[in-house]
Amino acid sequence: MHSFVLIHGGHQGSWFWERVEPLLDRPSLAVDLPGRGRHPADLAEVGIERAVASVLGDIEEAGFDRVVLAGNSIASVTMAGVAGALGDRVDGLVFFGTPIALEGQTVMECFPDEVKQLAAQRLRTDGGSTTTSDEDRRLMNCNDMDEEQTRFALGRACADSHRFFTEPISWKGLSPDVPLVYARLLLDNALRTHIQDHMIGNLRQVGDHVEVIDVEAGHCPMVSNPAAVAAVLNAR
Repeated sequence: MHSFVLIHGGHQGSWFWERVEPLLDRPSLAVDLPGRGRHPADLAEVGIERAVASVLGDIEEAGFDRVVLAGNSIASVTMAGVAGALGDRVDGLVFFGTPIALEGQTVMECFPDEVKQLAAQRLRTDGGSTTTSDEDRRLMNCNDMDEEQTRFALGRACADSHRFFTEPISWKGLSPDVPLVYARLLLDNALRTHIQDHMIGNLRQVGDHVEVIDVEAGHCPMVSNPAAVAAVLNAR
């Protein structure tokens, strides 16, 4: 039986999965990527390779053998490397409203041409870290949340590493037979459905078995609709 490894998106931490984990029917591990929570680090020194190594270390510490990797938003850049390193120990990957970069691409390069400039404008940089304003977070991440959920999401948001957005990713080591699930977030203001459809097209170039599931939620469904997220995962 596999366990779930839950990887947060940008400007988040393991806490974003707090409302999902009690609803899962198998063991789970919500990780903190370097630079927050259990793994403090200088964000200027945190890149994809370090994030992958951190998640692999957490999986081994937890004693997990077979896993399903699940991630939200920019978690996809870490998921690719973790899946490649684990090889046949991976029983599936589940992407909740994530960008999907192809082999050798950066996240910023994987967007459709018409939104690349807008994406770059919204990404504010300060040295090696990135930030977003509360106003942008409310608009992009919280449009489907009530006030309590919004306070939860905004109150725990943090800076992140700029390198997650600018370093190329690799899917090497991932078997094309691994089941891939894209949870298309129908209320997502950060990645509109037509952009998610573009990402689904990219994912079909990564593996041979891609399932698309529609979820009635915005960009952070772990907070706004944890039952729907758990249902997608428990069906694996």
